[in-house]
Amino acid sequence: MANRLGLIPSSSMTTEQKTLQDSLRESIGTRFDESERSPRLWLEDGSLIGPYGVLLHHPEVARQFSGLVRSIQAIPGLSLYGREIAIAVAGSRSQAAYENYAHRIIATQRAGITEAELHDIHAGRCPDTLTDEGKAVFAVATALGKPGALDQAVYDRAVDVLGKDGVAAVVHFTGFYSYVGVLLNGFDVQVPES
Repeated sequence: MANRLGLIPSSSMTTEQKTLQDSLRESIGTRFDESERSPRLWLEDGSLIGPYGVLLHHPEVARQFSGLVRSIQAIPGLSLYGREIAIAVAGSRSQAAYENYAHRIIATQRAGITEAELHDIHAGRCPDTLTDEGKAVFAVATALGKPGALDQAVYDRAVDVLGKDGVAAVVHFTGFYSYVGVLLNGFDVQVPES
């Protein structure tokens, strides 16, 4: 079992689910290869795992989810490095196993974040070794985990480093990956073996 809802074998999929699976695999394939630099997103039999394995149970949500992923990635002003710091902060709060598994690989293999830096982020500490971009992202994403509006001073400092679009991207990535963490935890999405 890869999640509480179960994986849907291709032979049991509705036409809508099969079309959606093909679309999701194509979209995922353009962003990730099957090397050690990418997390596992499907099994040998082709079954999607991670959030996509859950989303196949609700195709309309999956379509919107996929569209939102594309939309927030199109916001300018934040590098992959900055995105992965925001995702690591969100992942530190949710402790969603699959999210932290997948983004550990992306952060360390593609975004230039070290294991030691990830360890500090997951412990709630801002590593001294982060760039100015990284420190600004960490500050905003961390502040968003507290009740109430984002502190104006934190926002203003981040705008000085990232610009308004960059800060907007941090807010969107932090919010989206907070949702992803809830989704993964709610359905107990498992990390793939090996």
